[in-house]
Amino acid sequence: MLWPIMHALHYIGFSVLEPFLVYGVRGGLAGEALQAQNAALAQVTQAYRDGLNAFSAWPAVPFNRNEDFDADLALKPGAPVYSPFVRHCDPA
Repeated sequence: MLWPIMHALHYIGFSVLEPFLVYGVRGGLAGEALQAQNAALAQVTQAYRDGLNAFSAWPAVPFNRNEDFDADLALKPGAPVYSPFVRHCDPA
């Protein structure tokens, strides 16, 4: 879902950093479940802040270079594969 946007940014010259994803956030919780989720979100928020404070160490998303493609824009054999959207062609 994010790859097309990240690839477009890379294509126009941006360095794209790995996204910070948060899983398991739910609505409609109450009581202990809500408190547990809020505690987990507080930890995730702190981890995000820590990551922003170490921004220069945040990993970049790898993309194929122009040299990884042949004249027909197919990925060359032996070129690395970084995305489910850019794969080696099956010669069948």
